Amino acid sequence: VSNTPEGHDVRFISGKTVYVEGLAKGRWVAHYWDMNGAVKGPEEHRDENAFEIEIKDTPTPPTMSGKLLSQGWQWVSASDLPSAHAGSRHFVVELLNSEFAIRVKLHTLVDGTPVIERWLEITNTSGKPVALTGLCPWSGQLWPRGNSFTLGHSIRWDVTWEGWFGWTPLQPGTNVAEQHHGLTYDDPYFFLQNPSHDEYFMGELAWPANFKMEFQNAQGLSFKLGPTGINALRVISPG
Repeated sequence: VSNTPEGHDVRFISGKTVYVEGLAKGRWVAHYWDMNGAVKGPEEHRDENAFEIEIKDTPTPPTMSGKLLSQGWQWVSASDLPSAHAGSRHFVVELLNSEFAIRVKLHTLVDGTPVIERWLEITNTSGKPVALTGLCPWSGQLWPRGNSFTLGHSIRWDVTWEGWFGWTPLQPGTNVAEQHHGLTYDDPYFFLQNPSHDEYFMGELAWPANFKMEFQNAQGLSFKLGPTGINALRVISPG
């Protein structure tokens, strides 16, 4: 953890993977990823949301979007938690939203391999129920340059064909892969190929149900990945 004019940045290093995120004008943003162990200066930082939470604090029809909590985040604390596995480290950043009574703990697990694990712990600190209508536990820009990227993922989701793998060139702009057929036999995952850097990036969501993967191919490549639902994903009681 380092102090910045905004407040705090956090840098995770596991194997040769480097990931930096932090507070920027009330937003918790992903600054950069690097797959070769390089630590980049502030001039190379980007400011895309590192996670997204959408809520409804009053009942509305399912066709109406909830409120995206991008702004208003404040630093509360950061700490290490005991890890269940030798050689790994479990780090938690706690944030509080000043516009809505939502508290979030960002749990990050590193174990010395290039793979980093992330999950969110969301608490409703208001006095009434809040519906969680949208969630992206991790997002941000993976590469700041290039436009020739290829997506590898399951391209069939009908019964007994869930593991059908294929490569799809990403078109300029927004590319979406999603599934709305209920439970599957596998967690959604993706591989991204960047031929200009001779690199691959892999992500997996521990949620074998409806999901959405979004890739923005414009002046580099950004990603979003999360569960979806027609109705609320979960109604969070006060406290």
